[in-house]
Amino acid sequence: MKRGFFFGLMNVNRIDRIRAFRKLCTLKERGLTRQAITTEIFSQFNIPKSTIYFWYTGRNTPTGSTG
Repeated sequence: MKRGFFFGLMNVNRIDRIRAFRKLCTLKERGLTRQAITTEIFSQFNIPKSTIYFWYTGRNTPTGSTG
């Protein structure tokens, strides 16, 4: 099976990624730990944990790279 770039995100549509990102921002504002946020987003939206970490640190957004 050939994998595409960011193969884990191929199964999640753009709207769900944006919802997940908004939830991440909300949880981050509430002061939850990175691990708790990552676990919550992963279990609810099935987005790879590495992607969630990049969102958390500000390296990426749901629509692509920030820089």
